[in-house]
Amino acid sequence: MERPLIVAAAAAAALCAARPARGQPYRDNLLLPAAQLYQRMLTYAGDKDYEKVSRSLQVARPVVEALKVKFGGDPEGEIREGLERKDLERVRRGLQRLVVLDMRDLMGLALTADTAEKASTKFRNAYQDYVLLTVSVQERDFTADQKIKNAFRRAVLNSTHDQMQQARDEIEREVTRAFADQGPRR
Repeated sequence: MERPLIVAAAAAAALCAARPARGQPYRDNLLLPAAQLYQRMLTYAGDKDYEKVSRSLQVARPVVEALKVKFGGDPEGEIREGLERKDLERVRRGLQRLVVLDMRDLMGLALTADTAEKASTKFRNAYQDYVLLTVSVQERDFTADQKIKNAFRRAVLNSTHDQMQQARDEIEREVTRAFADQGPRR
């Protein structure tokens, strides 16, 4: 009787070990965290150093491609077109779209995380992306910026799945609303 239990336990352990990891290889192999790459690209764009933006975009390519597959759209194309035309606003818009997609991806990964700690970490990483957008959101809608920051706080502090999902939905709704038009809204 003991032998079948050992065999069953060994089989279960083998199945768990054979399961693919829930890691994100498109993130794991970057030289820098994605938020740092985006921050550098935004800084380079502000300095009109389009060559450095282009090189940084190449470094971020694994994440950019994964986001394109997951969410559709082509923020890289918009960025590249802006770079070719030396159009600072187009480059910034493309970078902002890329950051928003990355933020959405991280929040989605948080909702599928194995533990509350991992989920909270993913939300913190998503917040690092949002920090890059906060000034633009504030210019358009200060109240939306405050709602987004509060939703991130709730998600990190109250790490139940339902609370995180509600926070994610509110963040996505407010970010979408804030970027719906390109002019300032107050």
